[in-house]
Amino acid sequence: MLEHVVNGFNTLTLWKIHLWSCCWGLQTMTEKCETKWSPTEDQIDKIIIPAMQGTAQQYANYANELQCPPAFIALMLRDIADTFEENAITSEKGCDCC
Repeated sequence: MLEHVVNGFNTLTLWKIHLWSCCWGLQTMTEKCETKWSPTEDQIDKIIIPAMQGTAQQYANYANELQCPPAFIALMLRDIADTFEENAITSEKGCDCC
């Protein structure tokens, strides 16, 4: 199952669509920003997708080492994501993208 998760990142077109929709969601959540950030096609191809692939591989390795269920890895990743979202919401300076 974890191999499927890592290999899923090879479907670049679907992930680009997913990334664009996520960035659109970020834009609507940070309406205080006068300038909205969204990644360029080059950033998606050269930074974001490789980072996501590397992260997926790293956490697949953790799952193998820990011999834990995939749900525990998902919990770890959600906790990291929640921390980023909480920091964005509680920031009094506005968003970092502007």
